[in-house]
Amino acid sequence: MVAHFWPQIADVLPKIKTLAENEQFQDHHLAALLAAKVVFHLNDLATSLKFALLAGDLFDITQSSSFVDTISDKAIDVYKAEQLRLAEGKEDHPAPMDPRLEALFNRKCELALSKGEFHHVMGLAIEGHRLDILERAMQQSGNLRHMLAECHRISLKNVHSRDFRLQIFRLLVQMHSAQTPPDLFEICQLLVSLNDPERVALMFVSEIQKNNKATVLQLAFDLLEAAPQQFIRVIRDRLKALTGSFEGEPGTLGTQVQSVLSGEPLTDLKLRFLFAHNKADPLNMADVKAKVDQRSSLTHAGAVYAHALMYAGTACDSFLRANEEFIARATNFAKMAVTSSIGVVHIGHIKEGMTLLGQFLPASAGAVGAGAATSSPYSEAGALYALGLINANHGGECVPYLLEALNAAAGNPANAPVVQHGAALGLGAAALGTGDLTLFEALKAVLFADNAVSGEAAAYGIGMVMLGTGNAEAVHELLAYAHDTKHEKITRALGLAVALIMCGCEGQADIVIEQMCMDQEALIRYGGMFCAGLAYCGNPNHAILSRLLRVAVSDPSDDVRRASVMAVGFLLSRDPESCPKMLKLTAESFNPHVRYGVALALGVSCAATGNTEAFAMLRHMMEDRVSFVRQAACIGLAMVCMLRNEVQEPKIKDVRAEYFKIMPQKVVEPIVKFGAMLATGIIDAGGRNVTISLHSATGVPRLGAIAGMTLFLQFWYWHPMIHCLALAFEPTAIIAVNSELQMPLFSFKSNNKPSLYAYPEKRVPPPKEEVKKGPAAILSTTAHAQALEEKKKKEREQAKNAAGEGASSMEVEGPAAAATTATTATTTTTATTTTPSPATTPATTATAATTTTTTAATPSPTPAATATT
Repeated sequence: MVAHFWPQIADVLPKIKTLAENEQFQDHHLAALLAAKVVFHLNDLATSLKFALLAGDLFDITQSSSFVDTISDKAIDVYKAEQLRLAEGKEDHPAPMDPRLEALFNRKCELALSKGEFHHVMGLAIEGHRLDILERAMQQSGNLRHMLAECHRISLKNVHSRDFRLQIFRLLVQMHSAQTPPDLFEICQLLVSLNDPERVALMFVSEIQKNNKATVLQLAFDLLEAAPQQFIRVIRDRLKALTGSFEGEPGTLGTQVQSVLSGEPLTDLKLRFLFAHNKADPLNMADVKAKVDQRSSLTHAGAVYAHALMYAGTACDSFLRANEEFIARATNFAKMAVTSSIGVVHIGHIKEGMTLLGQFLPASAGAVGAGAATSSPYSEAGALYALGLINANHGGECVPYLLEALNAAAGNPANAPVVQHGAALGLGAAALGTGDLTLFEALKAVLFADNAVSGEAAAYGIGMVMLGTGNAEAVHELLAYAHDTKHEKITRALGLAVALIMCGCEGQADIVIEQMCMDQEALIRYGGMFCAGLAYCGNPNHAILSRLLRVAVSDPSDDVRRASVMAVGFLLSRDPESCPKMLKLTAESFNPHVRYGVALALGVSCAATGNTEAFAMLRHMMEDRVSFVRQAACIGLAMVCMLRNEVQEPKIKDVRAEYFKIMPQKVVEPIVKFGAMLATGIIDAGGRNVTISLHSATGVPRLGAIAGMTLFLQFWYWHPMIHCLALAFEPTAIIAVNSELQMPLFSFKSNNKPSLYAYPEKRVPPPKEEVKKGPAAILSTTAHAQALEEKKKKEREQAKNAAGEGASSMEVEGPAAAATTATTATTTTTATTTTPSPATTPATTATAATTTTTTAATPSPTPAATATT
């Protein structure tokens, strides 16, 4: 009835409200319900909810109507907002939750449980921060294992509060552990997120004692995919201490697990795959080399970086060996880039690393092959950097060596900055995420020397070593020094180092993000953008996303704007479908730096997805009027098109052809050619067998990959950072081993056509065409001389013919004439065929010529001709 007559009832609405708020009135609940319905039709949902709560049980949520459904949804939204406000704890004296609102939320959940809508209740409980209701929903579902796995997946993707997400994970671990048997693989993944290596180690020990070989080894392999190096190191140390006394099969199994956790068996399996299935097209690199502008060192460097990425991890360095003269053109830091590219090609070849680089490593550090060490500090720096890349995220024996090289370089002040530059980058890559304070102090000593070359690399090295630790003391020291130093390179690198330290820390990084984003120094704000993107990588927090997009259109620094847009790509890296939609308008910005950021953000977020919308946006940006935007579009499009063939994306062939079309054009800027060369390497990275993966298969952030991508994006300032992209590569292979860690022969069935996953076809070399020589060019003077010679030749022939005719006519006059003719002919023949001596040649020749001419001209008496001869 109210739905029809609410306009008339609205005339007395003030009196109804008064009665509803008067608890002394016997029917104040009924008055509140009436007021709620009238106000609802007046489109004032907040006031309507207020009176619906005053109505108590009379507001029956079991009824299905527009009023009940709308106000119930409004109540849930308000409840979630209140719960979030209380959870954040930003208020000194927060107002308590309205008990009537909480009662309404409970009634809504109870109603859904009674209907068996367990997934719906699970969503309500997660959004409403109600662990008690979440546990009830999963327990009553009847399929607990499925609900636990679903809750884990939803929490990783949709719960933006890190503290509450960890509370959910603790609940899931508790519920998993109560199962018989427990799901050890899920528990292990949850404990990695909870950063509890001690409990993981105890779980390993328990299974080793039971001799569950297959389970333990699978757990170890799964752990390598998700856990940072520091986490794994703690587990290895604990296993060594706890299983050292085990004998028999448990003792052997314990040793085997420690070997797997070292990372070498898994790395070896991946490298065997990359080497055996290398499908990179050699013609591509040959074409890139042929199109290098001989006058531009930038395109020469582009060819080197393209080769490193194209053959990353394949151990195929035949291009470098076959083109030593071409490679030798590199000088100074370009020489460092060439040497360090060996580390990218051989990344993961831990055992052979020192041998491969022995001829380049500094002799002072006592390396293998140091006797043949080069005297170039740039080659030494590149070798140290390459050694770190080879051992990236594994550390091991090379870390002490790199530390020694870092310290020993200080003994040669002339070359110290260059060698320390390479040693610091290599040390950071090798000790990625270990949080080793000894290395932190060593790198800090190089940083405080305040040299722009070595200080920049030391800052990056600190960020890599302390990756994801959230060390507040380290952050405080780095930010303080960023304000003190006068070198822009160091200030910028320190901002990036802080971002790497806070990677994955989410809410813990909020204060640091606020401090950096509000700093007056643009270089620190630049680091603040990456700090926000890395702290919430894969977690599109609304507040952080809004801040980044606001900075993209308001900050006075182009560098900060560019960084803010690139950081959006990290936030949306787990939801690639939303990134093109989010940045569609930003891509039309008047500021080319913003458009540059959009291109790379799409590459980061949509890498190897072949996203249609991202593809179209980047293809359009390749026609941008600004050169560096076209460069970024080439690189971003290559990232999106990784592992795509013509069946999946028919336009991929045109994209590859476009890259090779750009390189030789003289009207194209070198910076665009450089981008096209990089794109050629990225699109076929790892022999066409790797992808860019910032998250594991279970959704856990891969901190090493995130760090590698972040450092790669700094190639705007420093090209050697391009090599760090290899840290984000992950082979696309199904690898199976038996209990002896040997690969068995196995097969699996795919219902798709083989062409869908086929490698792109290799290019066919063009047929060799025979070069036909055209007519030789004849100069006008030459033609004139030839014509004159031809004219003289004809005159001589005419004279000879005339002489023959004269001799014939004289034969009829008598014997004397015949004798004269014969004598003359004999004289002429002798003059032309006999080789005279040098002394008599001029006279004889002249005489013969005279005789011939005389004979041919007018018949003279024979005695005179004979006497002359």
